[in-house]
Amino acid sequence: MMTFPDEPCFYGNGFYIVYIFCMVRCSIICVGTELVTGKNLDTNSPYLSREILKLGYSADIILKISDDKHVLSRTLKWILKQSECVILTGGLGPTSDDVTKDAVKDALKLQYVFSQKVYRRIGRYFRKRGRPMPENNKVQAFLLKGSRILNNRAGTAPGCIVEKRGKVIILLPGPPAELRPMFEEQVKSYLKRKWRVRVYQRIYRLFGLTESGLAEQIKEHEARIKELGCGITYLAKPNLIDIILTGRKNVGRLKKIADELEPFFQGHIYSRSWKSLYETVARQLKSGNLKLALAESCTGGLIAKTMTDLSGSSAFFLFDVVSYSNKAKENILRVKSRTLSQYGAVSRETAREMLDGLEAFLTADLYVSVTGIAGPSGGTPEKPVGLVYIGTRYKRRTIVEKYFFPGNREYIRDYSLNKVFELIYRRIHDIH
Repeated sequence: MMTFPDEPCFYGNGFYIVYIFCMVRCSIICVGTELVTGKNLDTNSPYLSREILKLGYSADIILKISDDKHVLSRTLKWILKQSECVILTGGLGPTSDDVTKDAVKDALKLQYVFSQKVYRRIGRYFRKRGRPMPENNKVQAFLLKGSRILNNRAGTAPGCIVEKRGKVIILLPGPPAELRPMFEEQVKSYLKRKWRVRVYQRIYRLFGLTESGLAEQIKEHEARIKELGCGITYLAKPNLIDIILTGRKNVGRLKKIADELEPFFQGHIYSRSWKSLYETVARQLKSGNLKLALAESCTGGLIAKTMTDLSGSSAFFLFDVVSYSNKAKENILRVKSRTLSQYGAVSRETAREMLDGLEAFLTADLYVSVTGIAGPSGGTPEKPVGLVYIGTRYKRRTIVEKYFFPGNREYIRDYSLNKVFELIYRRIHDIH
């Protein structure tokens, strides 16, 4: 089956699926007018898509629907004809625009039952925070009859699992802080047991390759994989590609093809598990007792933010200087005014002097500098939008590389971020 979603459902920019094999057809429906209007960004479907893929399932359909009970009910009836499993997120709150339970009730012709246990738990939630429980929260204790309740340890809305006519409908709260622990602690184990999917999976997580170029190189292997009734999935984001081989039958032959593919990826593999590049680099910095210092310009602190999203980053991350203006580069990092006037802020020379400034601040093992033009304005014929210089200094060796990253402002910044982590990985492992 060939699937080309209308919007990214794993990583964002650059995502597409070439071919995917799976035993169980799943769909995800994200409920909320704020998602349809673009007020809020949907982060639940990327997370859920990725997590069910690890279990051997795939999200064939991903939809966003407004807080309209009738539209949601009609959509659910249709989607249940396409999928064995439907996961709905959002719309489980206590207000009138939270319509998910009502829509599922109508679509499946179910009834409500009141749960004193859930009602008491919601009451404890408010008492623990020193607040009285609003009367409208009582509606969250009315549950779909026959459903399996999913406890919510981070909020008041319980989730649930409904099984009917061989189909599974899973209702999860919308806030990621509530959804993710509920999925990890309760839904994941349920899905593992429900269909007992037995799928072989090999993953290669790669940096520094283009998806089109890689697909051209391995197209003959891809054809052989499809002939076996197995699947190959490409998941791409700026400068990063995941290749996932999946199969339920002919596993021995699939493993052989996977081994044949590995030479195409040499020098570009950073993980053979689901660990991200950021996690991989952080673990290596920590295990090597290496200290990192950053100087960012066009990325505006994005690299430091990503690094400090990881728990325990204080063990290896020292500091970041976000020298966005020329004045900051001069006064904080001591970039020479002559360098800025002669070569410009976006230049090899400035990136090198940013490293010098970092080293003068505090002793580290690895220094990184980034300066570029993220756009959409600021480019010239000589220095177009997307021009980025990245400098690294490790074991007294300084390397400054020049790059041209395509796309809009967000894409260029993301490309710069992922390239920085690639370069850190390469410097630590002495890969050229």
